[in-house]
Amino acid sequence: MSEFDCPRPLEKLESVPPLKSVRPSGEPYTRRADIEAVICTILKRPVGEWLEVTRKRGEGALPSEALVFLIRKIKYGDQSVVGAMVNQLLRRTTSVAQRWARGFDCAQTEEILTEVRDHVIELLCTVDPSPQSEFLEVAFSMAVKNFTLNVVAKLENKPELVVVDHTGHPDEDEPQYVADSIPETGPGPEDVLLQLADQQKRSILVAKALAVVKDRRHLEAVILRYVWHWSITDKDSTKPTLEKHFGRSEKQIRNWIKGALAAMQVAIGDSQ
Repeated sequence: MSEFDCPRPLEKLESVPPLKSVRPSGEPYTRRADIEAVICTILKRPVGEWLEVTRKRGEGALPSEALVFLIRKIKYGDQSVVGAMVNQLLRRTTSVAQRWARGFDCAQTEEILTEVRDHVIELLCTVDPSPQSEFLEVAFSMAVKNFTLNVVAKLENKPELVVVDHTGHPDEDEPQYVADSIPETGPGPEDVLLQLADQQKRSILVAKALAVVKDRRHLEAVILRYVWHWSITDKDSTKPTLEKHFGRSEKQIRNWIKGALAAMQVAIGDSQ
């Protein structure tokens, strides 16, 4: 029996709530039995041990579908643990997406990978279950493959593909966003952060932000910073940081966040 086997199936069924989505045929979404057995076993452990389990590789690696469940289970708990678990999931997301994003130059590939990671982050933040969000717990790799192929198809079908050059100086000062200024009577930065913290308003704000923040990495930085509470930089090399994730300096990432928040302020103001 492996460390993830659950010897008491009845207790497992009580511990792991069923998924709520249904297929077009009317058949309910279900996790694989082995995934639920893993979840059952992990739930019996102290939360402080979950991160150690998620970092295992090879034969004893935690299935990605179980990792998605666990992140949702404790996303308002210990933020250092949650942030590190999200980091592990994004690494897996990137690994899968890279296999289906071939044939593009470096800038285009990064654009694809960023959009796929953003989509996974959005689905982790979703309050109301949807077929897309719950499919991450049914077949994670297939879900990421489908997301990637959709982004690839969108790029390939553009009449004229405009590639944003991300190869500038790593300490570039000017963030790229739609609005040149924020109306004096508009919402303040705190309004953006309150909406990010509000489960019900978050998805609406993210949808608005996608329309006004030109570079998706800037929006991803805001979400990782203020929803998943990643640090921009940290002396502890084991903790996920925005510097390591994006490969950019602290100064540039702060400018990204400043610009994205400013654009989101405008988006909120325009819709009021």
